[in-house]
Amino acid sequence: MMNQKYESWFIQLLSIGSLLAFIVQALLTAIVAFGTLATLIIGNNPNFPLIAKLAVRAHSAFTESLVTILIVIGVLIFRTIIIFALYKLLRQFHTNDIFNDRNLSYIRWCSYSFGGLVIFDGMLALIWKFLHFEAAVSYGQSLFAEILAWFTIYVIYIIFKRGLALKKENEDFV
Repeated sequence: MMNQKYESWFIQLLSIGSLLAFIVQALLTAIVAFGTLATLIIGNNPNFPLIAKLAVRAHSAFTESLVTILIVIGVLIFRTIIIFALYKLLRQFHTNDIFNDRNLSYIRWCSYSFGGLVIFDGMLALIWKFLHFEAAVSYGQSLFAEILAWFTIYVIYIIFKRGLALKKENEDFV
């Protein structure tokens, strides 16, 4: 009984932390995306705060900057989706509703997002390697950890999928 209360409290704490991380990540993504859009529309006006240039060095060519910023926005979007899916999973776990189609869907979205994150972070690593053009979010230094996380999420997805199939089979048997 005591262990279950501790687990529930810890899951609730993780859920709140993931919600706060989601809000911060979503705001960061929106700021970079808005800054990029505003920079493209307004141009390089010295009176305008170039929010998008927080993510990329200002002295590089425009095309490299734009492509890199778009990839960085993609990385931020994938991270936001991962954090949101994690938050939704933790909310379901807190209510002790674990093996259902909704959680399987959240894990699937995490897996897809990690796949996209690996691809986009790989692109940033290639940009860094060949153009020496650094993005503040990442330039491939965490690519190995992201690949391991992607594989781990995929294994968890397979486990949940089989667990859900066993649960349905068990319910049909009874």
